Amino acid sequence: MTRKPEVVRSVLEGVAYSLRSVGELLKEKSGGEIKEVYLSGGGAASNVWRQIFADIFGVKVRTLKHSEKGGSLGAAMLAGVGIKFWKKLEDAVESLEVVYENEHNPESHEKYERLFRIYEKLYPILKPAFDLTS
Repeated sequence: MTRKPEVVRSVLEGVAYSLRSVGELLKEKSGGEIKEVYLSGGGAASNVWRQIFADIFGVKVRTLKHSEKGGSLGAAMLAGVGIKFWKKLEDAVESLEVVYENEHNPESHEKYERLFRIYEKLYPILKPAFDLTS
């Protein structure tokens, strides 16, 4: 029988996989790579949540001071770049204090990498079923 902690973890992993998919699209379109991930929002205070992201993405995960403000902090930083308070967004990010850093675990990343490839194949097959609920 599946217990509540396992169900909760699977939801967290599903969200991280979904964002990893977005990251893969961005990498494909830009020709770049993901060197690190920044988490924000209330969930970023959870070490488990941060470690799942680090292991799924295979990179360092950082959480910045005041990141619980989520999107409003990002919007303020973009506005600061827009009015030339900072020359570029990277300067704005560097001005904030890192409160948590999680390195990825290579063994966990390898496991998640195999499972991510399955996720990538299953999602397009299951997507039409998701549309039936609307």
